[in-house]
Amino acid sequence: MERTQELFEKINSYLNNEMKGNTLKAFEDLLKTDKVFQLEVEKHRLVQQALKDEDTLLFREKLRVIDQELHENDLNASTKKGTRYFWKIAAIFIIFIGLPSLIWFWNMPQEEDLFSTYYVPYPINAPNRGAANGQPELIKIAVDYKHKKYRKTICALENLIKQHPNDAQLKLYLGNSYLNTCLEEKALTLFRSFKENDLYYDDAQWFLALTHLKMNNFKATKTQLHNLTHRPNLYSLKAKKLLHDIIHEKK
Repeated sequence: MERTQELFEKINSYLNNEMKGNTLKAFEDLLKTDKVFQLEVEKHRLVQQALKDEDTLLFREKLRVIDQELHENDLNASTKKGTRYFWKIAAIFIIFIGLPSLIWFWNMPQEEDLFSTYYVPYPINAPNRGAANGQPELIKIAVDYKHKKYRKTICALENLIKQHPNDAQLKLYLGNSYLNTCLEEKALTLFRSFKENDLYYDDAQWFLALTHLKMNNFKATKTQLHNLTHRPNLYSLKAKKLLHDIIHEKK
């Protein structure tokens, strides 16, 4: 099965309940018989579910806009007026998100904010005992991973990958666990190990870009993002948006 932009658009249309009539019937018929296609659709569904938290993205975007307005106001207005404006906005934030959150935001590096805005851990579903199929450890790993107990998942995943070295999803879980425990170099090595013909190659490339971003390696980040934008894949639009934001922030 060739992974094309047209295929991705059809899958998204199906997942968004936009597909109708004969097109829907043909899609569902293929879904019943083609196991590779089933896996592709399921992967899109999981990633779409993980990336659809638009409320969080919009909230962070508003924070950045207000921060920019404060900066411009400080440059263009008098010190007295700028101070009044600052505390007016600060009062609103204290009411809605609390003083500790306000202090955290104003002292947070902009690059880390970009990473936090775009990063969503690769989704994992806790399998039932039958679905685990000889990997009972995966049930506990999934529970710990979902509860962000990444340090606990690392050892278990490393051992499981030794038994199943070709399981790309396990590698994605491990790479994300490294990324969330300040083991960025290990995450880089793992994400780089994916080959272009791997089913989860695009996922690895996206997380590779985010790892570079977290490490403030903007040249490598932009290179990875350019690679994602120049071919059809699930992350191309996100990559374009992040690339735009990085270029904008660096001006």
